[in-house]
Amino acid sequence: MNWTTADLPQLHGRRVVVTGSNAGLGFQTAQALAIVGADAPSSQVDSLPEHGGVAQR
Repeated sequence: MNWTTADLPQLHGRRVVVTGSNAGLGFQTAQALAIVGADAPSSQVDSLPEHGGVAQR
């Protein structure tokens, strides 16, 4: 089965949370949701706190 953004409902004014949205499938999902109007902020957190891991928007 193939999905496109045409299969998604309009999400204007809705906020979504997509885990792993900084790369790969999570990025593609967040991008598709943004196309149909969702507010899909993305953040990246370094996994090692000693390397200065902080959330960024």
